[in-house]
Amino acid sequence: MGERSQHTNNPRQLDLFDKESGHKPKGNKHLIGYGIQNEASDMRVHVCIEAQSVYIFPTESGRQALRENPNLTRRNISLDGKIVTAEGFAVPVSSIPNIEIKLIPNKLMMTYPIHQTETTTQKGTKAVAITLVMLKNGDISLPLNGKSVPDLEFQVSGSDIIVNSDLRVQVKCDYRGGERRLGGTGNLFLQIAECNPYKMY
Repeated sequence: MGERSQHTNNPRQLDLFDKESGHKPKGNKHLIGYGIQNEASDMRVHVCIEAQSVYIFPTESGRQALRENPNLTRRNISLDGKIVTAEGFAVPVSSIPNIEIKLIPNKLMMTYPIHQTETTTQKGTKAVAITLVMLKNGDISLPLNGKSVPDLEFQVSGSDIIVNSDLRVQVKCDYRGGERRLGGTGNLFLQIAECNPYKMY
């Protein structure tokens, strides 16, 4: 059965039906306020496929960009142009402070190919895999907390510096995002609301 949607008087309330069974989905059907404004992350990594690059920045830098640019374009993300699953803002890459840009190696693009028609879960899983490999290979560097060890016993045993990190990193597949010079839209999509009708993630 084809996908159907029926809008009520409130355009943000959707009456959705599952593609295969024709039954109403079990997930939430309404856009809820969840995104960069209230997520518990320290850093963000946006994996941009068309620009073949990743954008790394402190989560607070994204929030700052939203506060300092009140005239940003609000955008909806939809499935097949019918179901609005997310709302957010198209934020120019240049307006996000402390942002770093790294190219995704061609080998990784081939190992974890991401297609625009894939589900949010599929794209997100591959984006995380790409990020993990780039972290392990040193292509992405995250801030670490380090301290010298004054205790002579530890120094003799080979421990002059102790490094630790409890950073929480949010990875987003921002398919068309990224700098224009690399093939992207020039923006990153910073989500502020979402809807998950089919529990795909």
